[in-house]
Amino acid sequence: MKRPVRMTNGLRTVIDRMYNREDANVETIAAALGTTQQTIYRELRRGRTDEVRNGRFVYDPKKGETVAAEAQLRKGCKLREDDGRVNNGRGRSKVFEDEAV
Repeated sequence: MKRPVRMTNGLRTVIDRMYNREDANVETIAAALGTTQQTIYRELRRGRTDEVRNGRFVYDPKKGETVAAEAQLRKGCKLREDDGRVNNGRGRSKVFEDEAV
């Protein structure tokens, strides 16, 4: 089993070069980066544009980075001011009530 890889801008650039310019397939890209094909498919989905070249959608690494960053912001407990929930940093939230002084 291959180890998980965190997508960086450098890896996205390699995917862009291999997929868009060299017309490499997903299996070749995954082998070159030392990751699974599913990781490459997910990243290609994140950076997919409406432009079609050589019968497949063009991958944009900047769009892939933006979509991944937006997903990271949505991850975890949400801060809600209306009910007093506060994220405690471990994915759980606690409800704090105002203390009477």
